[in-house]
Amino acid sequence: MKLHCRGLTLDLGPRPLIIAPVRFRDVREALSQARQYAALGADIVELHADLATSPVGEFLTEWQAALPVCIATPRHDVAHEALAAGAHLLNGLGILPNPDCVTLCLRSGAAWLVSTRSQGKSADSCGTLSLALADGAAMPGNSLAIDSGIDLASVENPILSSVLKSYGRLGVPVLADADSGPMEQARAVAGIVHGMLHGIRLFRTRNVREAALTVRTIAALEQNPQAD
Repeated sequence: MKLHCRGLTLDLGPRPLIIAPVRFRDVREALSQARQYAALGADIVELHADLATSPVGEFLTEWQAALPVCIATPRHDVAHEALAAGAHLLNGLGILPNPDCVTLCLRSGAAWLVSTRSQGKSADSCGTLSLALADGAAMPGNSLAIDSGIDLASVENPILSSVLKSYGRLGVPVLADADSGPMEQARAVAGIVHGMLHGIRLFRTRNVREAALTVRTIAALEQNPQAD
């Protein structure tokens, strides 16, 4: 499975990709944190700019790492600025469904990470997702992914497996969180393993080092199951 965004092709197999969330308040602080995550093994940096007081475009201008950048914001002005400056993905948090997301992505060539967070973490049907995808019908299918809003490190839900399967049947990459916090890294790792067993191809977490090691180890074992 692949995800196309602004001239890049992100390969989501044989291992999933790790998205590192960075709270964007200050350009220097965000650059420092993003570079740390890149060094720890992140594949994508996601800027969360709910109340951006510094120019997101400046971050992207100075961001020299090879990692693609996702802009996660409910603000159209911030999304527009980030995409104009070169962001590769758009996560329009809290504005689902919104045709403006499609317009911004089509103009820039960015991928659309369709957020379902406004619908709650326990959604167990594809209705909301189908609506979101229909709204994005003008988008190329290989430029869409789903942000499930599920945190695999904290959710204790007896129907979680069936929920994940319902997402998987949509035929596009699915993102889940695995972000229990630095003192509960084992829960994050367990969540990633559970997610991989159900086809999750993107994980958002601040436990980047542990997550990167987990997905690489499992992918290696799956490719060479006879290894001692």
